Amino acid sequence: MNVKKMFLYCLLATSFVACNQSEEIDEMQAAREVTFKVSKSALSRAGKETFKEGDAIGIYAVERSADATVATPVTNGRANNAKWIKEGDTWKPATAADRITWSQKGTKMDFYAYYPYNESVTDPAAIALDLGNQSSNIESADVLRAANTNGLATGEVTLSFDHILAMVNINAQELTADDDVVKISGVKTAATLNLGTGEIALSENDVTGVLTLASMGNGVFQGLLPAQQFSGNIECEHNGSTYIYSFTDMTLEAAKIKNIDLTIK
Repeated sequence: MNVKKMFLYCLLATSFVACNQSEEIDEMQAAREVTFKVSKSALSRAGKETFKEGDAIGIYAVERSADATVATPVTNGRANNAKWIKEGDTWKPATAADRITWSQKGTKMDFYAYYPYNESVTDPAAIALDLGNQSSNIESADVLRAANTNGLATGEVTLSFDHILAMVNINAQELTADDDVVKISGVKTAATLNLGTGEIALSENDVTGVLTLASMGNGVFQGLLPAQQFSGNIECEHNGSTYIYSFTDMTLEAAKIKNIDLTIK
């Protein structure tokens, strides 16, 4: 092999590598990122009424298969519990790894999201909920879910969040002191959320718990629970005394408010 031929082979090889690199760069640049519009229309009751700066949601994005009309959230989709944070009027991925891109083949995709974000979630069909104590921050206990199953392949994705828990609203005008406490016993406070279906399953453990409600001021106390029917007590701690009100077969419905008026005597 003479010098001229060797130079020609080297030139061709260099051109081939450069071409491959150029194709990879073009493919990366062609990836279209998904953007989200979060709807506030469903956030119209007490608890989580609107999203605030710094709030974080978890998102699952799943491609549809050839024979599927709707894709359910899985752990190997295009987005698996991606963390997105509210910044101003927009939502942005928390890190580069949380970015979501559309399929280059135009494959239709479905999207699921929940609030508040939990980095420990490993199974979207069984997101653990522990609602035992809400006295300090009821807003963070108000679990919300959104699903966009329109089979999109481009455009802005709308996520309309819904309340999925029942709210207990207790009105006791006498309980206005800072150290007044209201609890409900006999309830199940542990459950799991199936993000795909929106269904909540109460813990299989038969042990019932106690819910400490949040004081909203002016004698109003609120708490959030999975839908259920139960019997138990409402315990009010006031001026060093405990007042107990017993009840049977109280029914709580998802996304609805159970109003209870109490008189402390």
